[in-house]
Amino acid sequence: MIKNRIKYLCMLIITILFIVLLSFRIWTVQEHNEKVSNGYINGTYLYKFIPSINTNNPYMLKQDLQKADLVENYMPDRAYLALYMPRWIDKTFTLKNTLIYYTKPSIFSKKAMTIKKGSICYDDYKIIIPNETSFEITGIRSWPTYRKGWRIVVPFATESTIDQYRKNEVKTPYYVRSEDLYQAFTDYIGENTRKIHENFYEKDLLLYRRGYFVSKDFYQSVWNYPNVFMITVIVVMSLTLIAQIIKGRRCKKKVEAETEI
Repeated sequence: MIKNRIKYLCMLIITILFIVLLSFRIWTVQEHNEKVSNGYINGTYLYKFIPSINTNNPYMLKQDLQKADLVENYMPDRAYLALYMPRWIDKTFTLKNTLIYYTKPSIFSKKAMTIKKGSICYDDYKIIIPNETSFEITGIRSWPTYRKGWRIVVPFATESTIDQYRKNEVKTPYYVRSEDLYQAFTDYIGENTRKIHENFYEKDLLLYRRGYFVSKDFYQSVWNYPNVFMITVIVVMSLTLIAQIIKGRRCKKKVEAETEI
């Protein structure tokens, strides 16, 4: 009896600690998101987001990003220079994690392409051709999507597909998980965390500064794995404690009834 009481007392203490820790984590997420709303991006103050008066662009119109001309809309200066600077750069690196590209921003959607761990990937792989929209949307140069945790980009060229890319036979962008592409970006650039952030979110910052879109990846989510785990533990332990309390009361009533008899 005493052992059971000690066990359930420990469960109660753990539950309370988890509730306190979860509350603190939720508060930090809300604090972070509030800062983003007030203009603090990646810990640096830019300015509060001001929507552009030019609403005729893909992100503000919520267009299908796989069909949108992102370069022409948001980087016309680079697109213009590309017409006079056709090139490809055979810069390669070894992929240390598997990259899976999807047709939709969901792991349950159809897989469009898989590049396995250990593959040799090319960065800027193709000749820039007039009237093409692939410049600055390839390999590591991804754009944010309408869903947190997902990027849209033309997949990396590999040793087996480089010729297709140079012939301009591959130009469709697909969705890839942010954390997977971020790891590939780390492999490509190195371990300079600040430089990784600045370059990985380059397009996100461009859209923010011009008033077109606030990237979902700037915000933090309450529903991350540690929080979901803690919520699960809290619910399970709470239900166990409630069940034990109900069971204890029933036993007490039963004993009282037997005593009266």
